[in-house]
Amino acid sequence: MQQSKTSKKLTDGKQSTLGNHPLTVVLIMALLFIVPILLADLFYTHKTWLPKHTLNHGQLIAPPYSMRGLALNPEDLHQQWGLVYVHTGRCDSLCQRSLYNMLQIQKALGKDMNRLQRLLVISQMDSIDDQLQKLLNDSKTLYKQVDPSIMGKRPKSPAAFYVIDPFGNVILAYQYDTKPEWILDDLKFLMGQIG
Repeated sequence: MQQSKTSKKLTDGKQSTLGNHPLTVVLIMALLFIVPILLADLFYTHKTWLPKHTLNHGQLIAPPYSMRGLALNPEDLHQQWGLVYVHTGRCDSLCQRSLYNMLQIQKALGKDMNRLQRLLVISQMDSIDDQLQKLLNDSKTLYKQVDPSIMGKRPKSPAAFYVIDPFGNVILAYQYDTKPEWILDDLKFLMGQIG
């Protein structure tokens, strides 16, 4: 008998709780829609509050510039992603190791390896000996000689590697000592996001 009186009190309309009030329900619903918009606007107008950490390992080129800045034509890529290695002077052991790393990066892309074109931009064509010529031909690496004065004017010098999107825009730059795994990570991310 005692239990029924308690339950009657709880269900009785005279004892309304805060959650059952119609104005409270409307207020909660309004807050659910307004608070996210206000927070988004707040973070948009105060970008310094957001973390500055990025996912890419290379230096983001913003705004991107045309690959013509590296003395290349967009037709050289055939609307593919490009990994460009820029080397001034003779193609020494560092140059040859970088070319080998580029090939390994492309192979590590797996099913996406055909979406990447490798290019060597070099200032001295006479530095390409028979062994290097065979490596370039076997690995299907495009190569081009450019005037060193043009190469010196490229932005973000002295970067050695550049990633170029299928539209011919240089978007990432890497130094000579960048780990190949980092370039691979960035390429996988870009190819997965952009297509």
